[in-house]
Amino acid sequence: MRYAITWLAVVGWVLTGCATTDPGAAPAAASDKVPPALVGTTWRLVALDAAGMLQPTTSTAPITAQIINEGDLRLTGSAGCNNYQASLDLTAGGFVVGDVATTRKLCSDDSVMQQERSFVATLARAQTATVREGQLEILDAQGTTILVFAAAGSQ
Repeated sequence: MRYAITWLAVVGWVLTGCATTDPGAAPAAASDKVPPALVGTTWRLVALDAAGMLQPTTSTAPITAQIINEGDLRLTGSAGCNNYQASLDLTAGGFVVGDVATTRKLCSDDSVMQQERSFVATLARAQTATVREGQLEILDAQGTTILVFAAAGSQ
């Protein structure tokens, strides 16, 4: 009887071990939240909300964005002069950007630095996004389009 209980305990332990998942594996739901049109695309900013109006961006210092899905979602790219990255939350149809971290290069062109500061501040207001006609439109809490990106190479 004693051996039977020990044997059942060992079998139960082995079966439980077989049923566990890899702790390093990304949850399946994380990739399900990312619309396929967003992943693997480099987006180039074409318009930025400045003083309540969408303004075209300077082509001398392109601003880009990519969504990286490596277990957690990240938004990364060039802010014009510096590189940036931030966490990204797409749950419940949102497009919420976490704190933005940037490198700290100094650009010689003040207009590029101003556009970069404006971009980072505007990105922090993002709440939802849509992909329409090859463009990624990012909207604020009021539903106003604040950033417009085009798929790089489609311009």
